[in-house]
Amino acid sequence: MIKIAKGDGNNQSNNEYIFTITYNANGGKGTMAVDTVYYGYSAEIKACSFTMDGSYFMEWNTDPKGKGAPYQAGFLMPLDRNITLYAIWSETPGYAVDL
Repeated sequence: MIKIAKGDGNNQSNNEYIFTITYNANGGKGTMAVDTVYYGYSAEIKACSFTMDGSYFMEWNTDPKGKGAPYQAGFLMPLDRNITLYAIWSETPGYAVDL
């Protein structure tokens, strides 16, 4: 991986240009590592490893109620800011619910 820094390069820290994807279980159980991505690169959205008793994982979403931008595992997301993706759950496999 090559770091791409923005700005004039005069003693600027590249840490200003490192962004994260945080995965939130949104009521589920488990842990997932945060993805770290340099400015100018894309991160592949991970498959959900969280679980929720009696529910099925439907998608990742930028809003915990599923009202934001939806994402599926494998999508290549270019980052220009930190982002949290929330697990969206349904009691019925294959059907989204209005939370």
